[in-house]
Parts: sequence; structure tokens; C-alpha cells
Amino acid sequence: MNLGSGRLVLGVDGGGTSTMAWLALADSGEVIGRGEGGPSNPKSVGKEAARLALEQARNHAFAQAGLVAHAIGSVCLGLAGMDREADKAEVASWIEPWAVNRSIVNDAELVIAAANPLGWGIALIAGTGSICVGKSADGRFTRSGGWGHLIGDEGSAYGIAIEAMRRVVRVDDGRVQATTGDSLLRSHLNDSLQTMNSEGWVSLLYEGAFDRAFIASLATAVSQAAESGSLAAVEVLNWGAGELALAVTAVYRALGWNSGSGTPVPLGLAGGFILNSSRYRNALLELLHAAGTLVRPALISDPASGAVELARRFQ
Repeated sequence: MNLGSGRLVLGVDGGGTSTMAWLALADSGEVIGRGEGGPSNPKSVGKEAARLALEQARNHAFAQAGLVAHAIGSVCLGLAGMDREADKAEVASWIEPWAVNRSIVNDAELVIAAANPLGWGIALIAGTGSICVGKSADGRFTRSGGWGHLIGDEGSAYGIAIEAMRRVVRVDDGRVQATTGDSLLRSHLNDSLQTMNSEGWVSLLYEGAFDRAFIASLATAVSQAAESGSLAAVEVLNWGAGELALAVTAVYRALGWNSGSGTPVPLGLAGGFILNSSRYRNALLELLHAAGTLVRPALISDPASGAVELARRFQ
């Protein structure tokens, strides 16, 4: 395949679990190569690991297209936690040889672009971590959440898993009274962790046996417990949905949108946990409706498509 560098764009979606890179034709947006790498959030895995994951995803995308990786017309990187200009500048130095035009944005902006070709709306990501970002039609930008797993990430898979474990150990201690389904929630968590009781969690969690991504995967056990009839698990999920609803509503109001206009705001939903749990999504949307937040939800399974669109705009 003989393609000039200006005829290609690269869109990259980098998160706390994996990195996806899509190589596309600049004029049509047709994707000709897809590549995958490891997690590329520098704050979670470190700078060197993040850089290598980006390189890996890029190289695989070119290889699938039958091309050797080379400088192209435009690249857009959407990376988790990428908000500070100093962080963007460092990542920009990594990809300087990749393209003539380079753009680095928070990964939530990719979701907005994928949900609305006009480039405005709200993005809510609830996967390993969580963040809500909004962009108005006149270019104003705001965010809520995205503070990382130590002081934020409420409503994410990681947040759900931690909240569920906290609930169980508080019941075990007698600090709170047990309710319907606490034992079922405990059982599902023990099955996932291959432990006999909550005391067995301590060494696994604090001696580094599991990383943040694995802990986030325990949210699936919480969802399974809810489906099995655990009221305790349902309450944990409702707590998480409530936190996400607060973030979306905060962004919605900050950008001056209101339900009185009658025009719903595009809301892109992304992240493995919210995409894979209809119960969780429905709880979120019900809370948004109750709050008077008028949105038009869209499920975005491939935010890299938004990265391609942004790369084409920067061409």
C-alpha cells in the first residue's frame, strides 16, 4: 500500500487497562489498521510503561494495515488523567516523530467526539476509573471527578469494588447492622478473590498481590451478587450510580444547560463497567431524570473512533 504521510491519521485511546490505536485515512475516516497495547495512564503505570504501551499500540495498528510505522499527517491521543499542560508537554515529546500535527486531550473528550459529530456534549467514563467532562458548542470546557483512585474515582469499577469490601468488613466488625444480601455479597467477593473470609483480603490487598485493575474487576462480583438478589450489592451499585449522576449534573449545570430548553444534551457513556451493566446504566439514567438533567445517552464502546475524528479535524 502506497500512502503519503498526509493521507493518514492516528487516533489513540489510552486508559488504565489498555490502549487502542486506530490508523485511518484522513479524507474518509476509514480505519485501515487497529492496534492494542497495555495501560497507558502515566499516573497509574509510570511514564516508561505508558510510553511503551503507546508505541506498542501504534506499531500494531501500522502492522495490521501492512505498513511500517512512520510519520503521518495527524495524531490525536486521548489519555486518562491528561489535564495538566505539563503532563501534555511531556507526552508530546514522546510522540513528536509520529506526526506533523499532534493533539493530546483527556480521554473523555474522545467520547464527546464519538457521541456527537458536532463536538459538544458530555462524556462520562466509568471503567477502571471515572470522570465526567463537558464541552459546550462555543468551546467552553469543564469537568467533574477524575481525581484518581486515592481521593476520587467514585462510581468507577474500582470505586464500586472498594465500597463493597468496605461494607462487608464494617458488617463483620459490627460497626453497621447486616442487611439482606450482605452474606451473598461477601460470598461473591470471596469467590473472586479465592478467599474464605474477609480477613483473607488484607494480605492480598496490602502486600501487593493485586493491582488496581484487578481490584476494579471485582465490581463484576458486585453486579453478580445484585443479580442474585443481594440488596446490599444493589445498594452499593445505587451509591455508585448516585455519584456518577452528581458528576454529570454538575457538568450539565456548569455549562448552562437546562431541561427547560427541551433540547437533550448528548451524553456519551464509556468504560467497561457502565457499558457491561444495564442495571447500573438504568440506575444512573433514572437519577439524572429525577434531577432534571435532560440528556440523550449513547453507548461508546470504541472511544478510539472519537480520537480518529479529532485527528482528522487537526489535519
